[in-house]
Amino acid sequence: DNIQTGANAVNRIGVLAKGGHYTLFVNGQQIGQVADNSFLNGGYGVLIGAKETERFTIYVDEMSVWLNPNL
Repeated sequence: DNIQTGANAVNRIGVLAKGGHYTLFVNGQQIGQVADNSFLNGGYGVLIGAKETERFTIYVDEMSVWLNPNL
């Protein structure tokens, strides 16, 4: 419900990772939490696909990481 749809829609996706606990956000609203200890070290990136939407285009304008945010 938090995803903005349509041409030129802008969405902000966030993941707060603390150890093996992940909190997921869409446009500033928390949408879920998950625990998974498989990825305690490593990096991050973007992977997006749309195999059912013809001529789907996405642009990533900014990608940021914050270490030890104030919670």
